[in-house]
Amino acid sequence: MNFSEIIKTVLKKQGNAFFYTPSFYDDSKSYLFTDSLRQIDFNYDENLSTKFSEIDSSISDGIPSYGLINYEFAYMLEERFKHFLNSTGGALFKFYLFDKNNVTVFNSNKINFDDNPNNDYSIGEFKLSATKNKYLKDIEKIKNYIAAGDTYQVNYTSSGMFDFRGSIERLILNLIFNQSGEYVAIINEFPKLIISISPELFFTVKGNIITAKPMKGTMPRGINLKTDSINKLKLLDSGKDKAENIMIVDLLRNDLGRICELDSVCVKNKFQLEKYETVYQLTSKIEGRLLAATFSEIIKNIFPCGSITGAPKIRTMEIIQELENRKRGIYTGAIGFYADNKTVFNVPIRTIELDLESGKGLIGMGGGIVWDSNPVEEYNEMLLKAEFLLNLQPLFEIIETMLLENKSIFLLEYHLKRLEETARFFLFKYDSREINSKIDEIVKNSDFSEKYKLRLKLNKWGRISLEINPLKIYCGEFRVQISDKRVNSGNKFLYFKTSNRELYDLQLKSSRKAGFYEALFLNEKNELTEGCISSLIIKKNNKYFTPPISSGILDGCYRQYFLDNNNNVFEKSIFMDDLIEADEIFLCNSVRKMVKVLFDSGE
Repeated sequence: MNFSEIIKTVLKKQGNAFFYTPSFYDDSKSYLFTDSLRQIDFNYDENLSTKFSEIDSSISDGIPSYGLINYEFAYMLEERFKHFLNSTGGALFKFYLFDKNNVTVFNSNKINFDDNPNNDYSIGEFKLSATKNKYLKDIEKIKNYIAAGDTYQVNYTSSGMFDFRGSIERLILNLIFNQSGEYVAIINEFPKLIISISPELFFTVKGNIITAKPMKGTMPRGINLKTDSINKLKLLDSGKDKAENIMIVDLLRNDLGRICELDSVCVKNKFQLEKYETVYQLTSKIEGRLLAATFSEIIKNIFPCGSITGAPKIRTMEIIQELENRKRGIYTGAIGFYADNKTVFNVPIRTIELDLESGKGLIGMGGGIVWDSNPVEEYNEMLLKAEFLLNLQPLFEIIETMLLENKSIFLLEYHLKRLEETARFFLFKYDSREINSKIDEIVKNSDFSEKYKLRLKLNKWGRISLEINPLKIYCGEFRVQISDKRVNSGNKFLYFKTSNRELYDLQLKSSRKAGFYEALFLNEKNELTEGCISSLIIKKNNKYFTPPISSGILDGCYRQYFLDNNNNVFEKSIFMDDLIEADEIFLCNSVRKMVKVLFDSGE
């Protein structure tokens, strides 16, 4: 089924929902719920036991269902919170029941994303619910509460409001492209549409085993392979982040202990690193063997998830109510479903509430505050959580351009290594066997006497396309010019070969039209970086020099091959004077190999 058709189905009727797991997760399945049989609502003043009994009975009978639990539903579960409740805002907990024939189960690999909707959208007028000054002051208040012994950690949140116009299908597609959360939920709560791209599991139940996986500890991703690896190690070595994580693990172990067999609750994986497009996160996995616990008993004992409250839970939630002084709604509550004899509920972070009539949107952001938290750093981390909406990258593909000659791919190992590293960096699905098979087929059908340019494209969902053309001979002069457009070494797309290269494509077209073979770019530090399709190498006194990766360049396959196979090649920053004074200048790539070029500083 096409992705856009699925979203259109969700939008057709209130209560329709789609739960999606990206295909690079193991055994990924997705669920489309349509035309609910009935809806069970928990309002602020209702008796819980009757409604919970209905839900428990439906699950016991194997009826597929899903639920939405607002954070404020917790106020109905604890006597100390009852005075926080009020009659406005509608149901705090909704549960939808479905006929089995109206629940479609997909292998996520089979969902077709090739029908990309062409319509665009815009997000504007973004405004935080709290000023920076208030946010910083509230963090200081939290630290005072910690000093007084009221709490150890507070998950303090804010929200952002924005205006939305345009294609909802395109927005959702871009969101799941940019944020590979394992627990995606698109739910029609007309007039609201809930779009949750959550990476955090609240709990799952299969048989008598309950599993929780709290998420605490955040570090931004790097801009290239080196800085990304550094940031990854920083998070794994962060005492602060580990301390936050273990506090919440202890809280959830205690919560699960109420509903599990004695001594069965254990931590399976502590401080596991999870990678997303913009951040690294630390998670820990907790398991226990349930007593005869129903769904209602689970919710009564562990909701809300401790990772979005802090510890100790009750007193900390009172502090949250005092300082935030607003409704969180579905954000940090719970969203999940029952189907295929399993229950899966997530913590709805990275979650948007969009009014389909007015176009007004709401997004929540937050983070855990502990004694040694730096208020400014916490504020910046909170803003980082909104990047998945406010700084969406356009859809792009990974590209490799290779030389096929004598029925063999030149530097194939280099290309495949770079392709896989790029796929891992951007969280693209990568199937090495399928890629090698398709390349082998192309090579087998090629003419031994011909040279070809082979272009491989890989999209987010693992779709591979190959285009082969006879290699054209360049007949012009091998002169280069300096582009008047600057690049910035902080742009991560400079370090990877993707279709997001409009600047280079336009410059190459312009340079060729002006009679040049290539154009070289300067970065913000006046360092020469690379050409539009070539790596730069200069020769001086029988030594070769090429810019370092940190200048903002692609690790070209031929460039790396040249470094690996010559002991008189060095990486160093190259400036205009170096270019002018060079004995020889070369541009190289794996298709044209190494080409000597001319540069006239007077042109």
